[in-house]
Amino acid sequence: MSQKLKRCFLIFSVTIFALMTFFAFGLDKSKAAEESEPQVDALPIVQFSDVSTTGLENSPSHPIRVYLSEVATHDVIVDYSVIGGTAVAGEDYLLEYYSLKIREGGSYADINLMLLDNHLVDKTRNLTLGLSGPINAQLGENAEFNFTILDDDSAPVSTLTTVPQVADGQNGWFITKPEFEISTDKIADVYYRINRQDWVVYAGPVTVLEGINLIDYYAFDSYGNIESIKTTTLKVDTVKPSIPSLIVKLESQGETMQANLAWQTDEDSQFYQIWRNGVLIETLSGEKKSFADEGLVVNQSYEYYIIAIDRAGNQSVSGKSTVQFAVKEVIKEVKGTQTIAKPLPKVRKSIAKGVSTEVTEKVSGDETKIVEEQPEKESVKESDSNKANNQGTKEINWNRILLLISVLIILSGLGIGIYYGYGWFLSSKKTKTVVDEKKSKSRW
Repeated sequence: MSQKLKRCFLIFSVTIFALMTFFAFGLDKSKAAEESEPQVDALPIVQFSDVSTTGLENSPSHPIRVYLSEVATHDVIVDYSVIGGTAVAGEDYLLEYYSLKIREGGSYADINLMLLDNHLVDKTRNLTLGLSGPINAQLGENAEFNFTILDDDSAPVSTLTTVPQVADGQNGWFITKPEFEISTDKIADVYYRINRQDWVVYAGPVTVLEGINLIDYYAFDSYGNIESIKTTTLKVDTVKPSIPSLIVKLESQGETMQANLAWQTDEDSQFYQIWRNGVLIETLSGEKKSFADEGLVVNQSYEYYIIAIDRAGNQSVSGKSTVQFAVKEVIKEVKGTQTIAKPLPKVRKSIAKGVSTEVTEKVSGDETKIVEEQPEKESVKESDSNKANNQGTKEINWNRILLLISVLIILSGLGIGIYYGYGWFLSSKKTKTVVDEKKSKSRW
């Protein structure tokens, strides 16, 4: 029994010693290995310095920076490529090499992106760059970069101007025939049309015709960029309204007189100015064709004329239809006294009850005069009127009597001639009969 215990104790002791020796040797070897192997530093991070940017297509070079988190202890190489976007290589941009090296001792390098200008008005385009396959570095979070290409091309812009520059009439109307010119901000062709007719190539100033003119125009360049159609309206009215033909009728108003003016209307006239003795007294709309001027006093001469004004502001000032007359005394008994124009060219004469009036016109600078003469007193007016009537009646009666006497004398002469002629005829016939009877008896 004791022998077995001794043997077991011996085996156990040997085993413990062996294990202790193994662990001791293993620890020493591991420590020696750790001390013998060189220590390896952590790799730097390589990534884009930003995640996005924009650029105009007419600026060819755009550097995109790639940087390291620390200065490189060895050369760092990283690949890049386009991984997305709407831009087209060779049309919108150019990329070279597709591989980037950051040399030892450096911390960054730039990718050179070149933009191409196609001169066309395009939509905004973009491209996305991605980093891959780094050597002596590890990728960071900003391994993708988005570049937006902004289109700086534009269609030509045309501008229409007129000579004169602004409408010289009223309400936006030209009263002198204008010309329009079209210019562009760049070399381009220009087309225009008037009142929706055929398109015409613009070659120089264009004279605008009478009326309302709707002008469309646009420009396009050699790259095919077309401007949107522009429209402007030019209104031209160079024709002056006709001269209103003026007629004046006088009317008694107690102690004063009233001048009733009337004229022919013009379809194109929008307003009529009433002028008395060179002073504007009223402006009427084109629908009006009459005006009453009250309060005319004695011992005063009056001159009236009317100026017609159309929608563009043209005035009938080239000539005036003028009426002149003088009021010597108010006629109290006569009402509705009128001057009635006779249809003679450029001359009007009229006769009113109790009033002698001569009316002429001033047309195109020819002076005319209307003179109205009134009796000085009412009693004298009545007696003169009666005398004139009696004298006229007597002259008419004597004329009739003389005419009647002349007719009677002529008729009497005819009667006497017929009577004696017929008597002679009968006498001749009777004598012939007696001679014939005598001849007959002598034969027998």
